[in-house]
Amino acid sequence: YNSPVLIENREKLQRLGVTVLGPKIQEGLAKIVSTAEIVLATEHVLSPKKLAGKRVLVTGGPTAEPIDPIRILTNRSSGLTGIELAKEAYKQGAEVTLVHSKALNMMGINELRVETADEMIDTCMNELRKGYDVLISSAAIADFTVDPADVKISSGGDLHLHFTRTRKLLEEARNEFPELVIVGFKAETNVSNEELIRRARANMAHNNLEMVVANDIGKGGIGTPENDVYLLRNGTDEIKHVNGKKRIIAEEIVNELAALF
Repeated sequence: YNSPVLIENREKLQRLGVTVLGPKIQEGLAKIVSTAEIVLATEHVLSPKKLAGKRVLVTGGPTAEPIDPIRILTNRSSGLTGIELAKEAYKQGAEVTLVHSKALNMMGINELRVETADEMIDTCMNELRKGYDVLISSAAIADFTVDPADVKISSGGDLHLHFTRTRKLLEEARNEFPELVIVGFKAETNVSNEELIRRARANMAHNNLEMVVANDIGKGGIGTPENDVYLLRNGTDEIKHVNGKKRIIAEEIVNELAALF
């Protein structure tokens, strides 16, 4: 890969407008990027760039609150929605940072890895201070935490935990960044569609959100490749119902987001 002839020819191609991907350097060797990265880069090049010039921060997946050095409190979120949103925003020309506990490792998407709710919120707030246009808060951030033990808790008897409320990312982000476009998510379980929409609108009003994605996870959607959601936008009574693969849902969310600019 460091051959002068290869470098010269690659630079010639780039001057002619050819996009060159990679390579990835692993164990001192230059390796071809994955097929998924090639597909994503191609879609990025060919897309209408609806979010060109925008900086988008996406949160995804679960957080984990330690009980002791071994045990944690977490949830069933797979993180797939956040990943698909980050990929779709990148396809549409945005500069994207994904904050999550997973590992995507795709060229073009910056990743910040966190574990706890505090780490998620602190990382997001510090990142937002660098200047962003959009926050898409799809992560399932823990609502409660505990004071962790320094050593493994004995399994010899009953255990009582005291839960403490965690901070709220949407509230902190809105208070510090009043002009930031924020997309929130509202998950409920086993409620009517009317009640789901009512709670989503209340969340939108409370945090002054531009959009809310609402779904009833009692009927599926968490930890699965598909979902069934309702998209609500501030300032309109129109509601869009989308179901299917989370990639399709991410496309619809980003399309709605792009229409705000």
